[in-house]
Amino acid sequence: MVSRFREQEEQAKKRAEEAARGPEDYEAEAAAYRERKLQRKLEKKRRLEEEDETPDWAKACGWRLLLRGVLEEAAEPPDVLDGQGVPMIVPPPVQQATASRDLVGRVVSFLNPRSIGKAVRLSRGWATVGYEDPLYYCLVQVGVPSVTIYAFEGRVDAVVHCGASVLASGDKGVSAFHVDTGEFLGRTAIRDTTAIPRLFVAVGSLWSCSRNGAIREWSLPHDVRNIEFRAQMWEHNAEINDLTSTVRNPRFGGSTTETPRLVSCADDRSVRVWNPVRHHCDAVLRPFNHKSATMRSVYVSSCHLYRLPGVL
Repeated sequence: MVSRFREQEEQAKKRAEEAARGPEDYEAEAAAYRERKLQRKLEKKRRLEEEDETPDWAKACGWRLLLRGVLEEAAEPPDVLDGQGVPMIVPPPVQQATASRDLVGRVVSFLNPRSIGKAVRLSRGWATVGYEDPLYYCLVQVGVPSVTIYAFEGRVDAVVHCGASVLASGDKGVSAFHVDTGEFLGRTAIRDTTAIPRLFVAVGSLWSCSRNGAIREWSLPHDVRNIEFRAQMWEHNAEINDLTSTVRNPRFGGSTTETPRLVSCADDRSVRVWNPVRHHCDAVLRPFNHKSATMRSVYVSSCHLYRLPGVL
């Protein structure tokens, strides 16, 4: 009975203290809470930045290093030859950049109009610089296109050049057109239940990526109308945004491989490394934390693997 009486007395005392508090007391307590929360965020951000091994020039344009560490024996880049077969002197890459705009501007200066059109879709920083480049408007304002292909009634999701043909995806399928005349050659065997946002040619095959997370391999005959299904790799559970190969890095992962690997990124915030021969996922690269955005693009250099996240 005594303990119960004391508990009631303490509760009444707390209610009296709460009633005596004014608005300024609640505001001060809320401000102190916000300050503690901000300090925890800053401390976590500082700790992640210390653990991040991404070079400064890559951070400046929004890229993050996923394959951590430098390979023991980086492959020497092949000699670049000019039209007469004489080796060209390639300038070293930019190691430091004071701002993202400076670095992106350096990259855009080496791109053609078609590549600039692809780059402006990566992020707002790339779009700001790409839209100001005069070459971006060359395809629209200068001359008349050699051929105009009206592939589908709706949008065209992806386009890839295969010899004398152009393959375009839309309406959950892929159609073939002649590259010079734009003549419709017919619909291929490539079908899907969802849109096909990515077509990619690598390792002697055609690869299609769909919004349901599937990567499918197709044969690449001389007549693209005879394309046949070969295999599929289905471990992503969201739309696949980009697919590339490790052909630029023959020592990818630290060991020499005769067949380049495929690298994909998707909206499930994962980057997967595939063996195109065994059709098996060799590695999965997860985001650094739960606040990481979706993976929009991947790039494999001679030494590292980079990914470009989207906007949260």
